[in-house]
Formats: sequence, C-alpha cells, structure tokens
Amino acid sequence: MTKKFFAELIGTMVLVLMGCGAAVSLGCTSNDPALASTVVGTALAFGLSVVAMAYTIGGISGCHINPAITLGVWMSGRMSAKEAGVYMVAQVIGAIIGAAVLYLCTSTSGDAVVGTGANACQPGVSVVGGLVAEIVFRLDHGKDGSDHDRVDSLDQIQKKQIADHVAVIGGQ
Repeated sequence: MTKKFFAELIGTMVLVLMGCGAAVSLGCTSNDPALASTVVGTALAFGLSVVAMAYTIGGISGCHINPAITLGVWMSGRMSAKEAGVYMVAQVIGAIIGAAVLYLCTSTSGDAVVGTGANACQPGVSVVGGLVAEIVFRLDHGKDGSDHDRVDSLDQIQKKQIADHVAVIGGQ
C-alpha cells in the first residue's frame, strides 16, 4: 500500500506542477481569442502529464491522480474504501506539494508571471453553471459509450477526464 500511496502522491504532484505550471507560464486565458493557443498549450500540458504518469505509475497504482477518479473507481466496487481513502489522502498531499513547488518557482518572478493557474468560468457562465457542469461531467465517468455501466479500463476514465477538462477549460 505504501508504494501505491507514493505513486499517487508523485503522480498528482506532477499533474499539478506541469499542468498548472503551463497555465501560469503561458498566462492561460480563453477570454481573448488571440490567446487561444494558451488554452491549447495548457490542455496539452495536462494531457501529456496524465499520459506520462500513466506510463510511469500506472502499473503500480492505476494512475488515478485525481480524487474524482478514485471516487468513481470506489463507487463502482473496484477498490475498497480504505484503499480509496489512502489514494485520496496521497492525491491531496501531492497536489499541495505540486502547488507549493509551483509557487516557489514563480513567487520571485515579480510581474513576469501573472496569476496562479486557477481556472475561472467562461464569460457568461455563472459559478453555479460551472459547478453543475463539473458535477455532470464527473457523473459520466462510469460510462464507456456502450450498454455497460462499468468501465473496462482506467485508460477509458483518463481519456474521458482529458476530454472533459479540454471542453470545460476551452469553453466548448
């Protein structure tokens, strides 16, 4: 269990550091159509981080690197509550470490780096609308497009997660 804990911790740290790091360094915004490439660059950073971690830690822990994925796997009966709790604690700690490293890397940059990689709702979308979209997208993780409610592999969950994030962040 210790190996899985550290795999999830490191995987989530890398996801936060690389994905949010790209958002910060690119000044990610979709409010200005001239800066649309910043959204694409950030989405690619998140997606490539997930792929890199899937190859790196996938064989150890399944590479959930997101408490929402772990919750879905637990709810589908594919892992025990104890193991899900351990994964989630590791993921939160990993995210905090990744954010702290990113902060340390950017805090001395002055005005050169603006923002902290935090996403905002698209213009015209309220906070409640954004929350509803996130909840609906998360509930759909267990569907694979067929008549089966269970997903055959974690790879399908990760692909769905990437597609959801690109859609939400990109304002599609």
